[in-house]
Amino acid sequence: MPVQLSRRRFVQALAAAQVAPATPGRPWWLRPVRMFHPNMSEADVAGIDTKRFIEDCSATQCNSVVVSASGIYAFYPSRIQYHFVSGLLNGRDFLGEVVELGHAAGLKVVARVDFSKAREEVFRDHPDWFSRRADGSYSRSGRFYQSCPNSPYSWEAFAGRVIREILENYAVDGFHLNAGGFPGHCYCPYCREKFRSRFGTEIPAGANWDGTAWKQYIAWRYDASAENFALLHRVMQDARRDVFWTGELAGLDDPSWTRNRAYDIVRLSRAMSSLMSTIDNISPGPDMRWVCGMTASYARTMGQRTPIINLKAHIRDGGWPRASVPAAEYAMNCWQAMAHGAGLKNPIFGIPGR
Repeated sequence: MPVQLSRRRFVQALAAAQVAPATPGRPWWLRPVRMFHPNMSEADVAGIDTKRFIEDCSATQCNSVVVSASGIYAFYPSRIQYHFVSGLLNGRDFLGEVVELGHAAGLKVVARVDFSKAREEVFRDHPDWFSRRADGSYSRSGRFYQSCPNSPYSWEAFAGRVIREILENYAVDGFHLNAGGFPGHCYCPYCREKFRSRFGTEIPAGANWDGTAWKQYIAWRYDASAENFALLHRVMQDARRDVFWTGELAGLDDPSWTRNRAYDIVRLSRAMSSLMSTIDNISPGPDMRWVCGMTASYARTMGQRTPIINLKAHIRDGGWPRASVPAAEYAMNCWQAMAHGAGLKNPIFGIPGR
């Protein structure tokens, strides 16, 4: 006879599952994850009170925190060429402070890295590292040049070196990659060479779904994006086996982002510790009533690893990136994610207290 559960007992059981103790010898990210991400800009680290910062993070009842560490800016005294150390730190080691105080507070510390773009001086020395359009122009994001995941910048020349440097000097518990994959269709020398080597032909100059080469190119982009994730994971695993690895991927609310960055959930599930699916631009649209749960269920089909829903609270599509949706609406989406077997990552813009 099936067991009948009241709504109250169901909620109590679900809450208990979210705080279940870790199995000895099992990676920490395979237990339910409650991850808080204060997505800070460089200006936020100027004069930051790291002790207060950790206390504010702990107040969210999270068990892990994501902090900006490297990529466009280094928030620690890096020695790697082209790794721009933020001058607003005034010589402080913010990453080191967070790891020490975070661990003392019982939090796992995940370093956020971003290898998607770089400054003018890097471009001048290595223009081949950056994504190019079919007409030969370079992909830009504001004043930065956008990198290609097939280039040495995203592999051993920069990204891999940064990962090793952090693991050699800090007891971080994992990494979170921002803006991985492609910034669009790329025709840089490395993409052209790799595509030609595999298929014996050039990358088509434009979309042609009646031709074989364009279909090969689209599938190949998905392969190349996942290959970059897997390479960086191997770099981490060579240094330490217990390092968590994920990235900001696309949820089912924005399939165009998935296509443009060449994210394929099946391929990426084999290239990281846990799939993280972003639910962004929360709005009153009816799709938001089911998209968190559906995305979590879809990610769970990739294997036994607990997926993570990166649930953004801001109203970016309304033009208010520092305004939050109503608490009840946000809670509904959180419960959807957990009820469908996913952990939670809750990001905000800036840091608590500001």
